[in-house]
Amino acid sequence: MKNDSFDNQYDKRAQELVSRFENMQNQNAHYYFDVDDFEYIIDYYFEKEMLPAMEEAIDYAQNLFPKAVPILLRKAQLFAVKENIPQALKILNTIEPLEPENIDIYFTKGAIYSQLKRYEKAIEEYSKALKQGEDLDEVYENIAFEYGNLGKHDKAIDFLKKSLKCNPNNENALNELCLNLGIAGRFEESIEYLKNHIQENPYSVGAWFNFGVTYYHLSLYEKAIAAFDYALAIDKRHLSSYISKADCYMQMKDYDNAISVLKEALFLEEERGIVYLSIGECFEKLRKFETAAIYYKKSVEADPYLSDGWVGVGVCYAQLDDLISGEFFLEKALAVAPHNIDAILTMSEILLKQNKTEEATQYFEDAISQDPENVEVWIRYAEMFAEQNAYKNAIEILEYGLSSLTNDIELLCRIGVYSFLLGDKAKSYAALHVAASINAQWLLAELKDFWPEMLEDAQVSDLFSGI
Repeated sequence: MKNDSFDNQYDKRAQELVSRFENMQNQNAHYYFDVDDFEYIIDYYFEKEMLPAMEEAIDYAQNLFPKAVPILLRKAQLFAVKENIPQALKILNTIEPLEPENIDIYFTKGAIYSQLKRYEKAIEEYSKALKQGEDLDEVYENIAFEYGNLGKHDKAIDFLKKSLKCNPNNENALNELCLNLGIAGRFEESIEYLKNHIQENPYSVGAWFNFGVTYYHLSLYEKAIAAFDYALAIDKRHLSSYISKADCYMQMKDYDNAISVLKEALFLEEERGIVYLSIGECFEKLRKFETAAIYYKKSVEADPYLSDGWVGVGVCYAQLDDLISGEFFLEKALAVAPHNIDAILTMSEILLKQNKTEEATQYFEDAISQDPENVEVWIRYAEMFAEQNAYKNAIEILEYGLSSLTNDIELLCRIGVYSFLLGDKAKSYAALHVAASINAQWLLAELKDFWPEMLEDAQVSDLFSGI
């Protein structure tokens, strides 16, 4: 199945066939279509995310061509999208021996195993496609993605370089390469690679953009801004460069320039929701909550499904002490995106300010069930009890969090602090000792900033005697 956008010729042919197929259905007639025609029709529906129509076309095609591998492959892909994984794999395992040279079979199987978080198995399937020698840049990219999922970023980098050697214009692979180099802390290597890439591809928007992102992570904001300007000189419609350039100014606390950059991007009508959202964030940073709320409202007017815009409006009203309105807009955010963790946490805090503790607790529990590895959720849930001096409850929550986040330094730090405040110094010392063994400098800075009185305790201060 095609993964990229249809080119004009392909799209025109697909539209003609879809129109003819739908006319046949409307007239209850019988027209002739061959297997190739059905590939166009089914892929068109898939690209447009019209799954019921896709399923109907597959069923019709199967009645005519019950053993056609291209139709069976697409049926497996439909099952995969509908999360009927056993049926998808059953079909794929049946057709693989019939067309072992068909790389789409391996792509589909690889994607399914990746969805199941069986990343090694996904790599095994994608590696079968290498033997066919087709679309190697995409195959290498997929393998790299799975190595990234496994946390093997060095291996991911190797395969992404292979992908780019096959196709230097694969900007998605370039983005992934720079991302993995950044995760691995290999920023200087990223800069050198991009310099060489730009020498051969001076008009690569992706290369200039990633140059900017790399400099951004090195806190070299002026250089980052210059790189984003090059990207925009090549493509003035490159939204990510506007957003990232504005973010550089925000990191420099230059919110006026950040807002100016974002306003330059408002000519991108289809992207106005995101642009207004970012402008709202700037005004929120300036603590101009009324103005921020105006721009957040503009963001959801442009895109009603932009849940972060609804969250922003709710936060601003809460900051203006209008908690009822804040709760109203958070409800809208959660109606659009029930799994938005920021919306859930913000709603919890607004409810707490209204002394609706039981309702707030339920929202925290929902956040934990959705994202148990999100340390911020555990910290903020525990804080709810700590602010009421219910340190025992806070500690129980943090300890439960350690079952999902083993030896997380932030959770250990909080357990140590709350145990200390509860008067259980033995438990406090034990937790702080483990935290110090992970990163003593971070722990010392945290205690200095938020709980300096604890450093007056001899046993706590002894943890940092070697620093």
